[in-house]
Amino acid sequence: MIKSILINPVTGRALDIHPSALGHDTLMSMTASQALGQFKSAYRSSAGTTIIAAPSTGGAIVLTDLIVSCDKVNAATITVQFSDGVNTTILFLGTATDAPINISTAFAGRWRGWRDARLEMVTVGNIKCNVAIGYFKIGSDLALSFTDWDAGR
Repeated sequence: MIKSILINPVTGRALDIHPSALGHDTLMSMTASQALGQFKSAYRSSAGTTIIAAPSTGGAIVLTDLIVSCDKVNAATITVQFSDGVNTTILFLGTATDAPINISTAFAGRWRGWRDARLEMVTVGNIKCNVAIGYFKIGSDLALSFTDWDAGR
């Protein structure tokens, strides 16, 4: 057996290892969502807008998961959207008139907002609704303006 370690050439630090379930050391590797991921949820029982999560100033939000659960109610809708107060992009729009709304999805790919775009839940009508998201934040050095973000999709 040759003893070796992997060194980050920029920092000079060894990359992390962790014992596996069998007790053998394993090189750790994670996606950004595994390393930085967190979740937040919001509940509404009347019409209005709730900010579920907002990025750090100048940053953006990357979505990893979305769960929406609402009652069946006549003439009621739920919208999940990115908005910076000027520009808005709808991620999900559900009508609860014919059936309750229940969705769950894990995003694959780059479902991220633009610079300073927060994630909002907008309800119309007296609907009981809960939205939960998995996400992580990226800094201003990686966040795109709305124009650049929109042009890239």
